[in-house]
Amino acid sequence: MEPNSFSQKLINQLKEKGYCIKEKNTEVIGKVDGVLVLEN
Repeated sequence: MEPNSFSQKLINQLKEKGYCIKEKNTEVIGKVDGVLVLEN
């Protein structure tokens, strides 16, 4: 995920739950507001 996207408090909470957080700079070519899931 992008650095500084979330507060340090949230990152620490996720780490406590077992998530591996890796922050790195990446080029953003677009952002997704939602995902459409079709039945088939």
